[in-house]
Amino acid sequence: MSNETDECLFEAVDDYDQRYNIAAFFIILVTSMMGTLLPILAKRNPTWICFRSPFVFTIGKHVGTGVIIALALIHLLSPAYEELGNPCLPAAFAEDYTFAPLFAMLGALVMHVFETLAAMHAPKAELKSETSQSPSMAQFTSSDCCDPESGQSTTPTTDSLAFAHGHSHGALLGITSAERTIAAYVLEFGLTAHSVIIGLTVGVSSVTDLETLIPALVFHQFFEGIALGARLVECNFSKLNEFLLAFIYSVSAPVGIAIGIGIVNSYNENGVTTNLVQGTFDAVSAGILLYVGFSQMLAIEFPRDFAAASSRARRVALFVAMWVGAGIMAFIGRYL
Repeated sequence: MSNETDECLFEAVDDYDQRYNIAAFFIILVTSMMGTLLPILAKRNPTWICFRSPFVFTIGKHVGTGVIIALALIHLLSPAYEELGNPCLPAAFAEDYTFAPLFAMLGALVMHVFETLAAMHAPKAELKSETSQSPSMAQFTSSDCCDPESGQSTTPTTDSLAFAHGHSHGALLGITSAERTIAAYVLEFGLTAHSVIIGLTVGVSSVTDLETLIPALVFHQFFEGIALGARLVECNFSKLNEFLLAFIYSVSAPVGIAIGIGIVNSYNENGVTTNLVQGTFDAVSAGILLYVGFSQMLAIEFPRDFAAASSRARRVALFVAMWVGAGIMAFIGRYL
């Protein structure tokens, strides 16, 4: 039985004006599309001056790395603790045990199973191809390589050779295209589910709350979209598949807003069902995104791109990009 206190009972939303919520629907839709389509359109239009260098995509990808990690910890796992620990839930959830980390753990372990199976069933030719493209000592021993943009020699120093050697085993394990594809689909699921829940909150929010929520959600959806778009680009999906996945993410928060508008007269944010569903989705999604963020993005992709960077400035830029992505999402988390 849930605790029958005043805070658990349904209360109508004060200062509610549906026009503002409908406006939020279109604002968030456009913002989500802009963020998600930016990497995809840039890939398919390489003549864009600012996207001619592949390094620009690498920077965008690792902004996304920071976004995903901060999203998992601040926007998903932290709310899951509150939702699954809500005092209106049965005592088994609210007092006896903390289920948020349990569900996050299960999400990470299930993701590990999927990736392991994908690696086992990947064609040998694919594995060989992926391995041949990962950083190795041979790639860093050429004495005549240079940065095509600056014309300066990029002969590696002792520290870069050591770094490449130290990470060669992880890189040679590689990420097959099958694993990358699974990670992209799982990332799509995690971001989409989270966006629907966030949109639901916007759909039932008062005018006063929307003044804070809309600006925060604009940045939230835009940078999440960039993180997703950068991952979709890496998977070499067909044009139709890329745009379909981008569309699904782009409409997820607006769909949540529409649902919220439709149920505003019966929505109870402290209800048992509301907190159980939102808390479970948030916790499982957090575990999935943490697994992808740490096992792929930080453990394999970042060292690979760091070792392949042609200058110290570019290596620093990779760290800055990741910290900026994480910092932006951490700041937005103050308001969402």
